[in-house]
Order: sequence, then structure tokens, then C-alpha cells
Amino acid sequence: NGVTSIGGGTFSGCISLTTITIPYGVTEIGSYVFGSCYELEVKIIQTDPSAIKLEEWAFSDVKKILVPSASLSAYKSAKYWEDYKDKMQGY
Repeated sequence: NGVTSIGGGTFSGCISLTTITIPYGVTEIGSYVFGSCYELEVKIIQTDPSAIKLEEWAFSDVKKILVPSASLSAYKSAKYWEDYKDKMQGY
């Protein structure tokens, strides 16, 4: 809690990382933040995709992105988030 930004490359190369939850207060996710995290499942608490500034390639290497089920279609069609729609599932 208290985290508002996750800088670019922060978790890049953490190949043993398998799950992470991005809390509600995060408003920015940097580029290639999860680079080479091929087994990573990311759970996002925020219901509004426009509340998070997403930089390029942030989730390019992750296995799965979990978003609130009621917001799944919003995430899949939101600018920049749409690049990861095939990795998204609702929870």
C-alpha cells in the first residue's frame, strides 16, 4: 500500500516471480516493468483502466493479466491496454 508508480524495468528479469497484485493506488506502470517474467500472473485491483498510465511493453512478457470481471471489456478496449487483451481474464 502507498505505491503509486512502478518504474520501468522494476521487476525485469525476476523469472521466479509468479504472482503480483497491483494495488488500487497505482497510477503509473513503466515500460518493460515485467520483462522476462514469462510465468507471471498479474492481478490488477483498479476498476478503471484510464486511471493507470501504462507505458509501452509493460506486460509484454507476462503470462496472464487478471482484472475485475466487471471491467474486463473496458480494459480490453482501453488505449494501450488493448495490446494485452489476449492475456486478460476477469476475476
